[in-house]
Amino acid sequence: MNFVKLSRASGLFWWLLPLAVLVYLLPRDTDPAAGAERPTMTPPRVVQFSLLDAQGKAAVGAGAVLLQPEVAGMVVDDSGLASAFVLNHGPLEFVAWLDGHQLLRVGPVVPDSTRAFSFTLSPELPDQIAALDIGEPRKFSFTCRPEQTLENALLVIHLRELPDAAPWVATLDAQGTCHLKGIPSGELIGSIYAPGMPPVEVCAMGHFSSAATQARFELETTQVILQDYAPGSIWALTHLGEKETQLPQFQVQESGALTLPPLPRNQRFRIAGPDSVEEFETTAGVYRIRCSVPANK
Repeated sequence: MNFVKLSRASGLFWWLLPLAVLVYLLPRDTDPAAGAERPTMTPPRVVQFSLLDAQGKAAVGAGAVLLQPEVAGMVVDDSGLASAFVLNHGPLEFVAWLDGHQLLRVGPVVPDSTRAFSFTLSPELPDQIAALDIGEPRKFSFTCRPEQTLENALLVIHLRELPDAAPWVATLDAQGTCHLKGIPSGELIGSIYAPGMPPVEVCAMGHFSSAATQARFELETTQVILQDYAPGSIWALTHLGEKETQLPQFQVQESGALTLPPLPRNQRFRIAGPDSVEEFETTAGVYRIRCSVPANK
């Protein structure tokens, strides 16, 4: 698999984190007690649209997170078609990123699978960044304990010397690795977010700093597994902090099992489906949630 190659940072990239954090962490006018009630789940629908790179070609390798009508991870195929399963109706709003700091924030727009959205090339770096010496390519490798795949995890990196400048971004390959090129020499500070999860603080699997050309990190995460639930059922994940943060929804596999992306340690979550609501804390390496009355029995 080819490594992700990153070019210069863009001032446009401030969209990715500040706006995402603002949208996801807005207070919700909901009754706290209502979250414990058994939800009414409806069949999901598919929303799709096409992504093109700055040259008008399919945006292969792009990543995207749907913000509205609900938070959801998106899959972008080799033709640049982005797809997500959602329950709510309404205009779409999403953030997308592509190799080379081609950033895109769209919405609200009416869902239309025939419409394509195009990335634009980033402007030149500010003079103070361009004047810095470009260092050797940096290699970053990540693993998590317990072991889970980190393919497509999102890496966001800043130069400590210029913390307010736009960051570099990359997605990890199947080995949990990426190469970063065109970065000035100096200490880098960064955060890494689980595959398919939005780039907000409550989804950060870890933070780190490094001045080394090659660096390897092990993340302490929690693996959450649902077992013996109805195949195809939809489950909504929520982070329970000072403010509730709605996270993507997930679908149980035909085997009746669902494994969530790696979750950060020492956080509290709620997972709600058609037949139960469970709350749990990520204090252990593996957390299993079994259906009290298995759907396939």
